[in-house]
Amino acid sequence: MRPIASLLLAATLFALTGSLAVAQEAPSTTGSTIASTTTIQVPAPAIPVPPADDEPEKIDWTYRYLIPTGLILGAAAIFFTALNYFLRVVRSRYRVIK
Repeated sequence: MRPIASLLLAATLFALTGSLAVAQEAPSTTGSTIASTTTIQVPAPAIPVPPADDEPEKIDWTYRYLIPTGLILGAAAIFFTALNYFLRVVRSRYRVIK
């Protein structure tokens, strides 16, 4: 690359990253906001909610059956691919001469 093109590319990248960094700076907090001076009163719930029991959560059937099956099938596919490669490629590479 020419030195001028390299310099132009470096300057463009520097300007782009610099402008992105400036855009991500936190806004100034010198002004006051309305939300900080007002308080919100939350009414009591119409129906009281009892505390949750400590029952163990039931696992979804996907986690229970599909994911282990997929892992087993993936491992079997890798194993049989390696076996097939050995039987077709490596075995035919070397021949015993009598």
